[in-house]
Amino acid sequence: SNAYTTVKIGTQCWMKENLRKRPTIGNSWNPGGDEGNVAANGLLYDWTAVMQVADANNTLVAVQDKHQGICPNGWHVPSQTEWETLSHYTFDNYRCTDCEEIDPIWQSDLAFCVAKALCSTAWNDGGSSCNANSNAIGKNVTGFSILSAGSCFSETPGSFGAHAYFWSATQRDEIAVNSWSLGSLASSFDLYSDNKSVGLSVRCVRN
Repeated sequence: SNAYTTVKIGTQCWMKENLRKRPTIGNSWNPGGDEGNVAANGLLYDWTAVMQVADANNTLVAVQDKHQGICPNGWHVPSQTEWETLSHYTFDNYRCTDCEEIDPIWQSDLAFCVAKALCSTAWNDGGSSCNANSNAIGKNVTGFSILSAGSCFSETPGSFGAHAYFWSATQRDEIAVNSWSLGSLASSFDLYSDNKSVGLSVRCVRN
């Protein structure tokens, strides 16, 4: 069994740690290929494991509202909308003001300038003031505590220490799902699309 700390951000209650439960359906991998990284960084899961639906990697799954999947009872895999709510709340309340001398088009992007506020103080290597790896004032002010667990492509873990990737419960089609990502040299928390077979981290949100 695993115990997780939580954090309330706006109206949402999130796990502030990556899930580290071994799945009964689907695949999981150790971040960086090292089991010693699991305690702090959690596991990387394919989407079949996340949703706990057999062969979800190759089919359009009937996703339930607040789909529990691999999350504990009372928790669920966040939808794209729930990730957007987190990003927008962080932008409105905690964005890095050093970003504001940028092109005005970026100032309307509610995922921009939020990375530092969402990332763990353990993810520091002297990056510029608004980046995920910055150690400037305002680091992890939300308490969300993202770590750079990396990802797993073609069953090979990589980008450990440089990037963080998270699944959503929102599919694009039979083989792709909306995901969220940030890199050590980025100031934004970005919406992406990933193949269901890759390995990404999971954060659960309370029902």
